[in-house]
Amino acid sequence: MLRFRLGFIFLFLSLTLMACNLTNMLPGNQEEPQPVQEITSETNGDSLEDEPMETSESEQKEIIETENDSNNSLSQNSKASSGQQSACDHPYFPLREGATWVYYDSSDVYYYHWEVDSVSGDMKNANAVMHVYITEFSEPTEEQKQVATQIEYNWVCSEAEGIVSFDMATLNVSDVGDGSFTMTLENIEGEGVMIPPAELLKPGYSWELILSADFSAEFLMGATGSMVAKDFYTITGNDPVEFNGQTFDGLQYQRQFENEMEIMLNGVAMSLPNIDFDFQTNTNLAKGVGYIKLDSDSDFGTTGLQLIRYNIP
Repeated sequence: MLRFRLGFIFLFLSLTLMACNLTNMLPGNQEEPQPVQEITSETNGDSLEDEPMETSESEQKEIIETENDSNNSLSQNSKASSGQQSACDHPYFPLREGATWVYYDSSDVYYYHWEVDSVSGDMKNANAVMHVYITEFSEPTEEQKQVATQIEYNWVCSEAEGIVSFDMATLNVSDVGDGSFTMTLENIEGEGVMIPPAELLKPGYSWELILSADFSAEFLMGATGSMVAKDFYTITGNDPVEFNGQTFDGLQYQRQFENEMEIMLNGVAMSLPNIDFDFQTNTNLAKGVGYIKLDSDSDFGTTGLQLIRYNIP
């Protein structure tokens, strides 16, 4: 019975944090990584070879500055990229094939690698497939990516609505107790968008995104069910954003989140555990770059993702 309830709670947390883009708070990502030296041909050993398990504020700043300095030319090339390529190529989140972003979370010393694998469609309607790899390595090898916590998103975009949302997401956690954990989240109905067209994004503008989704996690007691995720967004500013010595047109918004869920475990309907929480994110984006910083506060904890490098083809 205890294992049954713990599995249920883990599923609840996984779905909630997956929908909130807070997978760094998942069980299995809470353990501090063991000090392992990266061995790649492009690794900057000076910045990561002796990375501590716990970093002070000054050390965190030094890590980010070192990463930014070593990738200055990469950002310069990205800035030079222009011309919209598809409906997914949003000015504030350019989902182009081959685009990459790397974020660092100093609270748990993990790196978040966002990589756009493919884009299909045209300027009216398009889809983009993106993988997120969560690992302790700044420049992981392909082998290290495969054993990292992963999320695959299939984004849906349109000229009229912007980046609408994802129609399916798959979460893979490679190390949870005695094995691995895989979960699929498929949207069956939605209302609203994730990022509206750029011309609407002015201070005071607000919008909603409500998604109804079915999920399955067969390896966790045959879990199936449905959830309704509700996001509420408000633009708080268009202040310029600086990154790596460059200044970009900026966008700031606040996001609040609510969640409702029904779960079946081994064919048995489960009532939700006694988990009541608040969730809020303050986000900073740069035009032509994407997300620069995401600061989230919830009853699960506080997290802050900071962009350290990117490449927009």
